[in-house]
Amino acid sequence: TPSGKRVMVESRGQIVSLAAGDGEARVWKSKPGVRLSSPAMSPDAKSVAYISDEGGQDQLCVSDSTGANEKTLTKETSGTLMQVSWSPDSKWVLLYDSQMRLRLIDASSGAEKLVAKTNVSWFQPPVSFSPDSRYIAFADPRPGTFYSAVRIFEIGSGQVNTISEPLAEDIAARFSQNGKYLLVLSRRSVSSTHDPILNQLNLGGSIVPVLVPLKADGEDPLALKDSNEEPKKEEPKKDEAKKEEPKKPDAPAIDFANFMERRVELPVPADSYSDGWMVGDKVYLQKDQD
Repeated sequence: TPSGKRVMVESRGQIVSLAAGDGEARVWKSKPGVRLSSPAMSPDAKSVAYISDEGGQDQLCVSDSTGANEKTLTKETSGTLMQVSWSPDSKWVLLYDSQMRLRLIDASSGAEKLVAKTNVSWFQPPVSFSPDSRYIAFADPRPGTFYSAVRIFEIGSGQVNTISEPLAEDIAARFSQNGKYLLVLSRRSVSSTHDPILNQLNLGGSIVPVLVPLKADGEDPLALKDSNEEPKKEEPKKDEAKKEEPKKPDAPAIDFANFMERRVELPVPADSYSDGWMVGDKVYLQKDQD
């Protein structure tokens, strides 16, 4: 749940609410002969999305936080629904299915947008919503290869921009909480060691985490902070009439031109990182086991 006090899990076809600390386990929703799975509570804590096979076919459903007022959002006739996640504004549900499709479902109407037909097979690629719910970043293998590129889908227009450079592989991307950066895991380091037993060269970890400002004039996250004294600005006189400036059109939230050229590599060794998150001003990296 958004507060972190409880965790919603699937157990033997039921959805169970577990206390993160002290507290009881509660059956949130259960139906005889029906498997309920993949529960996800909305960020505003008002709704829960989940998958139900009632009727013999997986469907995406949404209920109130109490489990009441169930609404079926999809009309599937085949296949399996895999993973469910919410947009930060609680208006959209992102759904991944066994046909390797990333689908965006309106939580109120069930209206649907196709984000991408991926080449990943069974598991959903790493996906991240921007904090303003305007964009979705995801990694998708390039056609005919296993080398991934990061793409950004704009929800309003449906436009997809590939931000990865042609000769580099980027395996995951996450928006920062403040909406200023994109954390990208990029395969940019190649190092080898000699194995005297097998008489071969072994490659070490090759993934480098980088932060990319979303705006072309964005601040370098590793820039030194200057503590110089700034001159005091004069305040305008109270009787001075303020001139109304014409309203400027909203600038795009992301400048896609030369996107990866703005990257800033984080000062950590290259390794077998598989995912990462930027929380506040800290970056957390997940590493695959060797």
